[in-house]
Amino acid sequence: MSITRIEAYDPTDMSLLSSDISELNFGGVIRGRFCSQAAVIKPITEGTLTALALFLEDNGGYDHARFSYFNSNNWVSDIIPGDAHMSDAFTVNPGVSDMTTSDRGANLDPVDPGFIWLDVNIGLGSTIGTGTANYRFVFEYN
Repeated sequence: MSITRIEAYDPTDMSLLSSDISELNFGGVIRGRFCSQAAVIKPITEGTLTALALFLEDNGGYDHARFSYFNSNNWVSDIIPGDAHMSDAFTVNPGVSDMTTSDRGANLDPVDPGFIWLDVNIGLGSTIGTGTANYRFVFEYN
């Protein structure tokens, strides 16, 4: 009745990088540009879900971030940050709310979430300091 783990894949050849990740690396991130590499994840579910959504929660770091995603049950080659495939986008939630009232997440197929390509573009309004920007990926499900 839940997500049991998140798998990570290499976006260039879809080889499995990890069968249970807890963090993603988008490579070098520069204000006003897309990240240097896309990330591909796949939620592995257990039981029957009626709804599933992916949100990002800001744990400190960059404001004005826009995350783009592309969702597919099949591998699509050559998807890079800023790719037209990733035209669906969502913004960071200051706090994750109920998915039935928030439009700041990505709704996924609860039966088969498929592969999710992600990239990030840090807006020009962001103040960038030293250190690491932290975002928490949150899956909400029923």
